[in-house]
Amino acid sequence: MDMRTSAWTEALDALDRDLLRRSVAARTRRAYAIDAGQLADWASSQRIEPAGVSVRALRRYLATLSDRRSAPA
Repeated sequence: MDMRTSAWTEALDALDRDLLRRSVAARTRRAYAIDAGQLADWASSQRIEPAGVSVRALRRYLATLSDRRSAPA
């Protein structure tokens, strides 16, 4: 179930537009979209909007990835 907020959807769309503007390769854009989308889903589940992503929130997200044994890449 997609819990992503409209603020996150707008932020992810803005990121993709910026990457397109800078002529970033399609595979790189796709990789960024996957990673940023996973962050957006996690943040949405924590009720954190894009403007509220702090260093502390990023540390919590990274701890979640570590707990799941996600690859460092």
